[in-house]
Amino acid sequence: MMIQTWKTGLGSWPSRALLSLMASGLISAQAQPQKVAQGRQAAAAGSAAALVGSWKLLSVETRMTDGSSHATFGQNPEGYLIYGSDGMMSVNMQWAGRKPFASGIAREASQEEKASVSDLFSGYAGRYEVQEADSTVIHHIEVSSFPNWNGVQQPRIYQIDGDQLTLYNKLPIANSISYLIWRRVK
Repeated sequence: MMIQTWKTGLGSWPSRALLSLMASGLISAQAQPQKVAQGRQAAAAGSAAALVGSWKLLSVETRMTDGSSHATFGQNPEGYLIYGSDGMMSVNMQWAGRKPFASGIAREASQEEKASVSDLFSGYAGRYEVQEADSTVIHHIEVSSFPNWNGVQQPRIYQIDGDQLTLYNKLPIANSISYLIWRRVK
């Protein structure tokens, strides 16, 4: 399935000469679908514009298909999500209060310390596109702390309520759906 990159553009109407009443009626009937399409583009641009900016992570809850749930990054997760007006996005999340490595040099960390990064931190970046029709934002992941996501598309349903953004995966991943709550950074 090919997904086109999110782009909006509201072209200007070409100027037209005055026409007879008959021709005017015909043009008016043909122009109506163009106005509707232009209105849809404006709505999509408005939703995309509402996502643009920086968001601070408030919570991550993973709900399993069996009905159980858990706080994926603990009770007070830390993280930021950034949607740029250029169509790029980046997200980083971690457990609160992660312990620093014994050595101040990452390459000298123990195997246990290195393994903890995989459990306690997640991040990725790439392009994004907004599909207004079903309130979906698709993350086109180019780099990720989880290498299996490099080159993968991750669709998320989004809901914006004031300064709060809720994102959740469109389809279950590993029999679960994760709900991430963010607050706009001001």
